[in-house]
Amino acid sequence: MGVNLPAHTVVIKGTQMWSGSGWTEYSEMDVMQMIGRAGRPQFDTEGLAIILCASDKEQHYRAVSSGNTMIESCLHLHLTEHLNSEIGLGTVTDLESAKAWLQNSYFFQRLQRNPSHYDVGKLQDQTWQDRLDELVGESVKDLSSIDLVATVPDASGKATALSATDYGEIMSRLETLSQADEFSDIRVRGSDKQVYNALRAHMDIRMTMKKVEKSMDKVMILIQAVLGGISLNTKDFKTADSQPHLEALGVFKHATRIAQAIVDIAIVRKSGSQAKYGLELVRSLAAKAWDDRPVVLRQIPQIGEKSIKVLATSGVTNIAKLRTQEAYRLELLLNRKPPFGTHLLGEVAALPQYTLRLKEETINPSNGFKPVSVTLVIEAGLAVPLPSGVGKKRGPLGFASLLTITSDHDFVDFRRLPVHALSEHRSFRINVEFAKASQSVIVMISSENHAGLSVVETYKPSLAPTLFPTLDT
Repeated sequence: MGVNLPAHTVVIKGTQMWSGSGWTEYSEMDVMQMIGRAGRPQFDTEGLAIILCASDKEQHYRAVSSGNTMIESCLHLHLTEHLNSEIGLGTVTDLESAKAWLQNSYFFQRLQRNPSHYDVGKLQDQTWQDRLDELVGESVKDLSSIDLVATVPDASGKATALSATDYGEIMSRLETLSQADEFSDIRVRGSDKQVYNALRAHMDIRMTMKKVEKSMDKVMILIQAVLGGISLNTKDFKTADSQPHLEALGVFKHATRIAQAIVDIAIVRKSGSQAKYGLELVRSLAAKAWDDRPVVLRQIPQIGEKSIKVLATSGVTNIAKLRTQEAYRLELLLNRKPPFGTHLLGEVAALPQYTLRLKEETINPSNGFKPVSVTLVIEAGLAVPLPSGVGKKRGPLGFASLLTITSDHDFVDFRRLPVHALSEHRSFRINVEFAKASQSVIVMISSENHAGLSVVETYKPSLAPTLFPTLDT
């Protein structure tokens, strides 16, 4: 799979593989991939594919090779993940729209025509509609329990309005990234199941899944494992036939570049939400650590897996808190001798420490019809000059991203600046329009190459609600 190996004749000598607990048939996709190598147009005018199979499977493979098999849906196997994406996109905003989305899916159409193919736990006295409504409710409950979706309960306590949390937004982008064509050659082999079932249940996997069956599932688990600081090169997560730490290297060759493309598209389309969470994913992938977890400390060369746990237990859970520590306390916590603490703090000082200041320059209240117009001055810089020689050992510091959006995630402004250029404070003017009194502006500055360094400032006009446009209700 994934290798361009055209041939005139392809012979499949058997259609079964060992899955760890027994023999199973190749998937139809795998078979089509193999026989599709016969007679490639740019090399040949015709091709021959020969499939050797059990006699009771002959008609099945005749149908597969002729394209006469009916494609069944797999949506029910990953309903929670897909629902999370739809909530993140705004397609689904409440339980009713979630139910309507599922009713309009290909899965619903096939379920009615071929119900015996789908094991969704329907009771005899239940209608299909009732069972699907239950599935939606269970998925929303699962997403809410792991803080991916925020719900607003009605008077009876049931969830009605649905919105993605910051975690949910990031996971939605991660799911999009995991479906990229660059990962199409990654396959879930029978020998992988034991390893990846253990991985998906790990406490540091933020978005769990019921099964690891597709390339996308495997990519998502590998990325989350690396960002969560899970050591893949241990006996718990590797076997002679499954080496997740090696596959993770292949995934990360593409992941950061694809995430950056997601951000670039968001900037062109002026999508504030996609830009915000895309940038967080970019810096997490670049640092190989979640932006908001103690594992972010792994960016410091002297801090390893055990040191992260010790520091987190002592309340040092991010880079900002690490900056405030005394050298002797770090040596005491990590059982090291001087001048270890001084050297460690020197490494921390080599990471940029951003400052951000917002200043209101002009404000024009609404006349009741037009939005309130504000001119803001944004001042950005470094709180402390970077030590000389920074970048020689750990590479260039790269760029800082300065993103401005509204509290409703409307795009306002975006700039990329070389980190070293912020040694001298820079200022920018932006114009923002406020359509309602509850709206505010959020300005974020962060490194593109490092996680855990972001600074956020918020501005809200000090005006009476009557000076904003009258909402059309």
